[in-house]
Amino acid sequence: VHTHRYVMQYAIPAAMIAGVHIRIYTVHNIARGEFGESQRILANIFYRFCNVVPVAISPIVKSTVLDEYKLKPESVPMIYNGADISKCIIKTDYTTTNAIKVLHIGRLTDVKNQPLIIRAIKILSDKGYDLSLDLYGSGENENAYKELIKSLSLEDKVRIRGLIDDVFPVMHNADIFV
Repeated sequence: VHTHRYVMQYAIPAAMIAGVHIRIYTVHNIARGEFGESQRILANIFYRFCNVVPVAISPIVKSTVLDEYKLKPESVPMIYNGADISKCIIKTDYTTTNAIKVLHIGRLTDVKNQPLIIRAIKILSDKGYDLSLDLYGSGENENAYKELIKSLSLEDKVRIRGLIDDVFPVMHNADIFV
């Protein structure tokens, strides 16, 4: 059983009852940002006593898992959360007479902190920089971010585009990826 995000608390007990001996959890964020405190206590029990293997997606994530849960380095494998960069369309021309295109792709959730990017666009726009921001993704904060964009009068500069299947063309068209 291989789990992600918040399903570990449900899937691991079910896997144990079903007799599944191989139990894996992919850690996508720094350990303290992955779960709330009570879920971190539960994750610690799973890692130590229930044969759940935490797999980190980067060296930084692995380091935080080792620190948070006091595990041995060999007990936390690492598999990079990669993308097939052969699909990237290399941008060679950054000259433009249009607004600088800023791009962000990710879940619209607190941990991704899109309000910071939106407020940065406001500050830079107020200083005279010609910028636009496209946010690709969806999540529980989408309506709140739309309200923030409206409250900052950025409707003409910041757009929430929703989900897409192929990020490479929009990445190619951007000048800056955040």
